[in-house]
Amino acid sequence: MVSASRLDPLRRPTAASNDSDHAPSAEATPPIALGHLLRLARVAGYGLLVVSFVDFLYVLIPADFMDPVWEYQFAGDLIKLVPVPLLALVLVFGGDAIDRQEVEWPILKVLSWLTLLFSVTLFLLVPLTAANTLRIHRFNNEQISTQANQQRQQIEATRTQLEQATPQQLQSLVPTPNEQGQLPNAPVSPEDARAQILNNLNQAKDRAADQADQARANVKQNLTKNSLKLIAESILGSLMFLYAWLISRWARRGKGILKTAAVDQPINPATAFGRRMGHLLGRKPKRMKHRVR
Repeated sequence: MVSASRLDPLRRPTAASNDSDHAPSAEATPPIALGHLLRLARVAGYGLLVVSFVDFLYVLIPADFMDPVWEYQFAGDLIKLVPVPLLALVLVFGGDAIDRQEVEWPILKVLSWLTLLFSVTLFLLVPLTAANTLRIHRFNNEQISTQANQQRQQIEATRTQLEQATPQQLQSLVPTPNEQGQLPNAPVSPEDARAQILNNLNQAKDRAADQADQARANVKQNLTKNSLKLIAESILGSLMFLYAWLISRWARRGKGILKTAAVDQPINPATAFGRRMGHLLGRKPKRMKHRVR
């Protein structure tokens, strides 16, 4: 009996052609190496750090320390810059010691210590913001009180002039009989005009006091909300920079300390921090005792 393959001689070349269609081409573009991606990310990180430094100078200059308004605005502008350097540090520290250039090691060491400086600076913004909030609150109350006092003085001065005015002077405030029909509630005598004006002055005085109280409440509410937002963001940014300082210990120790071989196991930053604190407190690490049977 003749096999099917011998009866159909074109079957085998067709299968071979199909296999060749699915085979990878020798001219296909090779994937990007991990080292290239790391170098690109680190260059982007260094660029973002330079941009953050320029933005910091723009916010700082011209400096006016001891001015609570400027310090309050500076704290708010500084906190807005936190996301960019944090992202830059992620890109720069990414990959640990893998494929590092010789010139990067002193830069990495400085950046690692700068993260601690940023953390402390953001933490110190918390009491500074709280103190400036109280100072600005008192300043706003003084400004509103000053404006309210000026309006009150103007009303009192008008009241005094009105009370000292003679009937002949008040006669100009009384409309003519022809105009009285066109004006509702028009005064018909000088004393009636005096009474109406005094009533309007009292109402204006009450409205000025109510507006001053409402202005104080609105300013206090907006200031409190913004201050709580700044304090919360300062604490969060401080903790993030502190964590960046903890996990970048390898950068502070310098080249050659961190082993990047595949057989080495990475150390958990929290475990390393616990061992460090135990060493500072004088505690000795526990050793496991194994029984030999």
